[in-house]
Amino acid sequence: MESRWGQTELEARAVKWGAAEKFGEFLVGAPTFQIFTDAKSLVPLFNKTSRKAPPRIERQILGMQH
Repeated sequence: MESRWGQTELEARAVKWGAAEKFGEFLVGAPTFQIFTDAKSLVPLFNKTSRKAPPRIERQILGMQH
């Protein structure tokens, strides 16, 4: 499925997988947490700046919010 995704989209998927699926049970109830990444292209997208994220990355961000 992800074979045609760009590198930024794959890295956003990896962040969502790690935070929501792999370690989600440890983060439930945490008031805040930080994600450290070397993917500098993700920082403005996940920091909710005025820049609009592409649809695939937007879905990953929204998937982490529930």
